[in-house]
This record gives sequence, C-alpha cells and structure tokens, in this order.
Amino acid sequence: MKWLLRIILVIIFGFTLQYTPLSFSDSFCGVIYTVIGIMFPLALNQIMTFAFTEIPNDKFVIRQRERLSKIRTSYIILFAFATIALLMNSLTLKYENKWIKFDVRFLIGSYLIFTLVYYIENFISLAKLKDQIDDEIRKLKSRQEDK
Repeated sequence: MKWLLRIILVIIFGFTLQYTPLSFSDSFCGVIYTVIGIMFPLALNQIMTFAFTEIPNDKFVIRQRERLSKIRTSYIILFAFATIALLMNSLTLKYENKWIKFDVRFLIGSYLIFTLVYYIENFISLAKLKDQIDDEIRKLKSRQEDK
C-alpha cells in the first residue's frame, strides 16, 4: 500500500511539474541516473557489511535482517526501473491540447528524483541502524564487564 501511494505521488508530481515554467534539460536525467548509479553499489555494500554475530538478541537480529532484506530488494527494483526510465527518456512522448499536457520527460525526471531521495533517506536509515547495532553491542559488553 505504501508503494502504491508513492507511485501515485510521483505521477502527480510529474504531471504537476508540466504546468510550471520548469523544464528538464536533455542531460538532467543522465546526471541524476549517474548519481543513482554511484549510490546503488555503495548502498548494497553498506547493507551487505552489517554484522550481527555479537548480538545474542535473536528477535532484534531477525527483525533487522528482514528490514535490510526489504531495503536491498527495493534498491534493486528502483535501480532496475531507473535504468528502464533512462532508456525511455530518449523517447519523445508528448501530448498537448487545450487543457491537458503530457511529456514523458517530466514523469521520468520525477521518478529519478524520487529514487535519489529514497536512496538518501535509506542511507540515513542504515546509518541509524548501524548506530543501534553498535549501541546493542556496547550494552552487552558493559553488562559482561559488570558481572
């Protein structure tokens, strides 16, 4: 349900942009895709390097592994769609009449911006999770030292 809402918001944002004086240059989507392409392997690397070996709390570990798995899957899907979107950017699908405008570039640009924001938001989320894991490990070590 959350993803459906996100998709609808991206579409609404893309259509709304068409009615503003803003425009996307020919290189805009390529530049955003390049940034996404750099962030994608970095994000996957960050997800893969999480280690839960020192945490005995099985519920915490299972919950966080599921969370990381969902983030990894969404990163892969978003990157695949971003690649398809970049390929579609070469199409010049435009339609305009008295009341309705449609230019596929605005939809593609909106999607790429959404993907970039999603990656950044989840980078922050992953950093917070790393801090939680470090805190959990430090708590365990301090309890062991107190005994």
